[in-house]
Amino acid sequence: MTPYKHLLTRIYAKNKNKHNRGHKRKFYKKKKWMKKMLKPVAEENNIEYININDHDGHYFRKMFEKAEKPVMLTGACDDWPASKKWSKDGLMKYYGDKMFKVAGEQMYMRDYLKYCKRTRDDSPLYLFEEALDQAGRDGLIDDYTVPELFKYDYYGAVPNSVRPPFRWFIVGPERSGSTIHQDPLGTSAWNALIEGHKKWVMFPAHIPREKFYPKKYKSKDAYHEAIYWFHDCYPYCVKHAKELEMIECVQKPGEVIFVPGDWWHGVFNPDFTVAVTQNFVSKYNFKRVFARTKRERARFCQRWKKVLDYVEPDVALKANELDHIPYGRRWSESDSGWTDIDALSTLSTSDIGLYDLAASSSSSSSSSSSSSS
Repeated sequence: MTPYKHLLTRIYAKNKNKHNRGHKRKFYKKKKWMKKMLKPVAEENNIEYININDHDGHYFRKMFEKAEKPVMLTGACDDWPASKKWSKDGLMKYYGDKMFKVAGEQMYMRDYLKYCKRTRDDSPLYLFEEALDQAGRDGLIDDYTVPELFKYDYYGAVPNSVRPPFRWFIVGPERSGSTIHQDPLGTSAWNALIEGHKKWVMFPAHIPREKFYPKKYKSKDAYHEAIYWFHDCYPYCVKHAKELEMIECVQKPGEVIFVPGDWWHGVFNPDFTVAVTQNFVSKYNFKRVFARTKRERARFCQRWKKVLDYVEPDVALKANELDHIPYGRRWSESDSGWTDIDALSTLSTSDIGLYDLAASSSSSSSSSSSSSS
C-alpha cells in the first residue's frame, strides 16, 4: 500500500461514520442535480451585491456590518497573486510538496489533488488549514491581502500565535461542503473564493435550527454532511424562504462574502473550489464576542482585556460594561483545537511595546487571576 493510500485508510478509520456513508447514495452520478446547484437563485432570496470601488467603508459598515446583513463584495481581490497560484496547476506547482491538514491528518497537496480527482465519496474530505504561517505554507499569506473593510480586528491586538484560530485556507472537490453552523464566539467572517463556485444558504440568528431541518424532509445524514442537507432539506427551505428569512447565492471566483456573526450558514461546492476565510472582531460585534470569549475562553479573555486597556482604551470601556458576566471555567483546550497560552508572558521580542506594558501591569494580580478557575 502506498503512503497516500495508507493515509486515506487511517483517515477513514478515524472517521467511521463518514466512511460508512461513503458513496452509498452515489451522488457522483447525479450530474444534473449538481448543475442545479449552480443555477442563479430567485431574486427575492438572493444576497445583495456591491462593488467596493463604488462605495466607501462607511457605507459598508452602516448598511451591512452594523445592520448585520450578509453581502457579496466584488472588486475586493482582483489583484491577488492567489488568482494565479491557487488554480489546480498552481497549487501543484507552488505547494505540491507541502503538507496540509485534511481530517486531522497531514497530507501532501499533490496527494490531496489526486484524491480530489479520483474520489467518489458523497461528501469528500475537505482540506481545512489554519496554520498558514508555518514553514512551507507561509507563502500563502503573501498570496492574498485582507480587504480594507476587514483589516481592523480587535482580536488582532494580541499576536496571531496566541489568539483563537481565525483564518483558514480551504480546498474542496465537488460535493464537499460545510453543514449549517454558526461561527465561533459570535465573530463575523469574510470568505474570498478564488477557484470554483460555492452555493451558500444563510438564516438569521433568531431562526431556530430545527426550522431548517424539517422533520418531514430531513434525514440523519443531513446533520452530518452538507450534500445531504442540500439534497434533502434545501428544497423545503426554498419553498418557505420568506418564513425562514433565507438568503442564498452562488459565489463565483473573485467574490468575497460577508457573513455577520451568529448567522446560520451552510456551503456546498458543486465543483472544485479554493478559498480563504477569516473571522474578525469589530466595534459592531465586540460586545457579543467579548461576552462569549469571557464565558468560553476565560484566561485568554483576561489577557486580551489587559492588552485592550493600553492599545484600545475606548474599546476596553465597552468590555468593562460586561464585567457582570462571570468568567467561565474553561481554561485549556478549545473545541477548535486551540490550546490556551499565556498571551502576554510569551510574546516574542518583535512584539515589545504596549503589550509588554500590559503584561508588567498585570504581574501583581496574575496569581489571583490564574486561580479563578
